[in-house]
Amino acid sequence: MASEVFAYNLRFVFAPFQFLSTWAHELGHGIGAFLGGGSFDNMQITPGYGGLAFCKWPTNFSYGLSIIVGLIGPSLAGFFVLLFARRLDKSRAVLWVLTAGLILTGLVFSKDLFTRGVVFGLAFPIGVIAYHGNGYIRSLFAQIIGIVFCIQAIAGFDYFFLDASKAVGGTDSHLADTQILAEYIGGPQLFWALNVTLLSLVILYLAARVATKKSPEQPTK
Repeated sequence: MASEVFAYNLRFVFAPFQFLSTWAHELGHGIGAFLGGGSFDNMQITPGYGGLAFCKWPTNFSYGLSIIVGLIGPSLAGFFVLLFARRLDKSRAVLWVLTAGLILTGLVFSKDLFTRGVVFGLAFPIGVIAYHGNGYIRSLFAQIIGIVFCIQAIAGFDYFFLDASKAVGGTDSHLADTQILAEYIGGPQLFWALNVTLLSLVILYLAARVATKKSPEQPTK
């Protein structure tokens, strides 16, 4: 019984990080849409840690690019956060960038109360630590965020291989992202799943190299 209570309470500890990973994933879809010449209307985050990105794509290539960037979004976020978080003089900037991105999402790219509550709720503690925390606290907190991004990326690999069409009817809004790639770009889902997984693993390997690289001692600020 005690272990069940502990596990139940532990969910609340990890919930903010899971929402943060979902945010990175959906924001990746939006950035990918921009890069492909499309537009990003808004994102929606759900209580079950899922999400949707509402974008417009001028071509199938734009659609595919948006999906790929979304799939590797947590891996990329983990890499860039870890790249700068270990430097005490850069950790504040990392946290401010995350805070600004979350606030921008809440103000511009969120149209429902739950999503706004999530992104503003995440922005507040990150902003507080960015402003009040000393260099070591900021660096440690930012590195934890970067590591969680990477862990969530690995935990999401099974989604790349999911055949969601059998369970929910096969509409675009319910298909797994790799299934949409196969439908609109061509090729089997397995091809896209394996390649996106490989790309994510390369990014995560680089993130691990960055995280374990020795950095010079720096004064706190």
